[in-house]
Amino acid sequence: MSKPKPPHTPASRPADAPAPRSSATAVLREIVRTRLELIGRMEYRELQSLKAQLAELPPVPEPRPAEPPVSPSNDV
Repeated sequence: MSKPKPPHTPASRPADAPAPRSSATAVLREIVRTRLELIGRMEYRELQSLKAQLAELPPVPEPRPAEPPVSPSNDV
């Protein structure tokens, strides 16, 4: 038979692991915060990539002002 695992104590927890939370709400809040942070980083990277692609495009010529439409004359 396998030995029962020792209880999870702070000494057995890796140094970079988050401290245990006392409530499920706090755990969910931390998960949501982390996910939003990761999404924000991905969107920032995508934005930087699009800016770099835009910088590589040739410049667009400035549009000329539209000429006023020629109205038919009624000089008959």
